[in-house]
Amino acid sequence: MKLKLALSIATLLTPLVSATSFADTLTLSETLERAKAHDPQWSAIQHADEANRETSNITRAGILPKLNAQAAVAKIRSNPDGFPSSDRTSRTYGASLSQPLFNLEAWHTYKIGQATLTMLDAQLKGSEEEFLLRVATTYFELLRAKVQLETSRAEESAISRQLEQTKQRFKVGLVPKTDVQEAQSAYDLSVAGRIGSEAAVQVAQRNIATLTQSSVEGVKDLQTNLPIGAPQPSDQNEWIKRALENNAALTAALGAEQVASETYKAKRAGHAPTLNLAGSYGYANGNKNNASGFATPDSTQTQIGLELTVPIYNGGAVSALRRQALSQYYQAKDQVEFSRQSADLNAANLYLMVTTHVQRVEAYAQSIRSAESALVATQAGYDAGTRTVVDVLNAQRSVYAARSNYANARYDYVIDSLRLKQVAGILGSADLVAVNDWLEK
Repeated sequence: MKLKLALSIATLLTPLVSATSFADTLTLSETLERAKAHDPQWSAIQHADEANRETSNITRAGILPKLNAQAAVAKIRSNPDGFPSSDRTSRTYGASLSQPLFNLEAWHTYKIGQATLTMLDAQLKGSEEEFLLRVATTYFELLRAKVQLETSRAEESAISRQLEQTKQRFKVGLVPKTDVQEAQSAYDLSVAGRIGSEAAVQVAQRNIATLTQSSVEGVKDLQTNLPIGAPQPSDQNEWIKRALENNAALTAALGAEQVASETYKAKRAGHAPTLNLAGSYGYANGNKNNASGFATPDSTQTQIGLELTVPIYNGGAVSALRRQALSQYYQAKDQVEFSRQSADLNAANLYLMVTTHVQRVEAYAQSIRSAESALVATQAGYDAGTRTVVDVLNAQRSVYAARSNYANARYDYVIDSLRLKQVAGILGSADLVAVNDWLEK
């Protein structure tokens, strides 16, 4: 069941300035488009896909015919004893054809190519999902930094006013010197916090500028009525099932296991004989200017037959390669089990985190209202002399902490929802477009 949280920004975030009130703001979709156009990682993913397409063609070559052509031209000078020297031009050409009839190693190498393609496709899918998540994370980290900066500025401004009021009250003897010192300390801390927030914004802007290769001042924030709800389907076991079926890392590990299996079979086949069908044709021109007076005619030669090769001993390399491949196969099986456990665990944890974020957003929304009410009451108590300036400062900190926590919980909900889809192996560009619809218009 989706929970609609309609919180008044005017009520909750005053005196915050919206993080989207900056010039030249981008949407998430625009950020994604620019990243695809300029980010080298995305370009590398596309080139990797093109390279992967050739894998099966390369490994299939070992079981297909091989045809070669040869040609040679040579100038020959003869100086036989008792005869005058002579010059002639030798021309030869030919062609040879070989077709494997029985070659277990070549066959399993072909199977390695098929398994490798499956593995590479899964790795490519994982890289694409990582890229999409990086775009979304970079986008929302800038939002997070902007909101934190505005919160820090608002807190600094409020504490500055409180410091001035406390100084005035001290001058007329209404409060002790310690109240001024407490207010000054709180103000100094707020200045330090604001400086840190400004640096965080610069870092986040630099990150998104690098990603998009463009100057980005700001990004659009999430709309007020963000549709916060549990993941759909709202069944943790269903998400675990999807992860075990589609997770890119697990699929790649399964592909690597198949590659290792076929590699072991190929190395084991290094002991097996090979049988090839071989044929050749050759032509050589004759010598019509023989100094001895005997001309030789042109000649041709055609051969066709079977070539059988039986490996006997190769210094122990074949056996060593077979043992190595077997160990690598067991290693790949262990990696599959690790990837399976990771997919199961991450899907379960992320589902729990997303459902927790739903509750946290609602709780932090309420905490803002509670903190603001507490601040009003504390300020009134301070004016009446029943509360100290420390109480007022703590109440102010609680208000700004609640506002920051509320904003962060919303961003965490979006990012972890995307991470859950990534672990389940179903994250795509359409998911970022869907999140884009949640932004302010």
